[in-house]
Amino acid sequence: MNKILLSVISFLIIFSTAVHAAEAEVYEQIPDMPVAPVSEKVLVKKYDYTNPTRIPIYLHIEKHYRTNGDTKVGDEFTFIAERNVYYNGQLLVKSGEKTTARLTHFLRRGMNGIPSILILEGFQFENLDSRKLDDVFIKRGFDNTLFVLPLKWALTFLYPLGSFTNLVIGGEARISPKDDIIIYYYPEWDVE
Repeated sequence: MNKILLSVISFLIIFSTAVHAAEAEVYEQIPDMPVAPVSEKVLVKKYDYTNPTRIPIYLHIEKHYRTNGDTKVGDEFTFIAERNVYYNGQLLVKSGEKTTARLTHFLRRGMNGIPSILILEGFQFENLDSRKLDDVFIKRGFDNTLFVLPLKWALTFLYPLGSFTNLVIGGEARISPKDDIIIYYYPEWDVE
């Protein structure tokens, strides 16, 4: 019985990895559709992304934070700049400068090892144009799905053992002052 179970689990693991190794499909241009002319500037969401100059801003959170029952969208977090940020000899962000960010999305951790996710946005600094700031910070908890889901499918044949993996809960998202948080400022973006 053990050899049969071991061979079934081995087959499922090999089969699941082979599915992900399949080649991507190639799509061709439909001949009847006109090809759009390429302009000199590519504008997406009112930004000119053709200039890749970016300046990293290193931050850390002021105090420990972890997801719990009190977490809700709209919570504000205080961050502190770790070092001075210069561009063309001009000081943009001073070391120790504080800024706040708002929790815009919060996904609770769930069954089958799905972790909680925090998405923070809205960093603002005194000397920076906030429209030129790529200010989204995403923090995830520990993801248990990488070992839970293959185990779930392997145990599905032995009813009801596959359902017991539903009890495995994902990790909490935690932010501590030791975490390296980097957001980017694009000083050359053309903002309309």
